[in-house]
Amino acid sequence: MTFNEAVKCYENNTMVKEDGMVYYIIEINRMKETVKVKTATGNPFFAMARETVPSKLVKA
Repeated sequence: MTFNEAVKCYENNTMVKEDGMVYYIIEINRMKETVKVKTATGNPFFAMARETVPSKLVKA
């Protein structure tokens, strides 16, 4: 997806997928055009937010 599509997902609270894992976008970095994602599952082990590029993401 493009950065603008990622912004729309963020604004609409739409879940996104990367490598079969489902995430919520919790932060947008307009300067670097990256997003911070957090897993949608309740597993605290994977709950660490991490930064990624929107091109790796697809709408869930």
